[in-house]
Amino acid sequence: MDLQIYRLSGRDLGWVLEVKAEGSKPVIWDHAFASEGAAISEFNRAMKEEGLSAFMVDRPRFRGFGAPPRSSGEGLS
Repeated sequence: MDLQIYRLSGRDLGWVLEVKAEGSKPVIWDHAFASEGAAISEFNRAMKEEGLSAFMVDRPRFRGFGAPPRSSGEGLS
């Protein structure tokens, strides 16, 4: 599993959370987190409540706090 928490260069918009399970496409939260710790907490919550299968996707997915992944065709909110 590849867990990435990063800030976009030149912007102070918070932290981005992206997770990619081996052999899967990325799952990206569609909002920024106030801190790295908040992003890690959300990842831990998702793993505990939904398990690894929440990150096994066949195309990139976007999701919000506490929400299962949405299809990439649904766009960002």
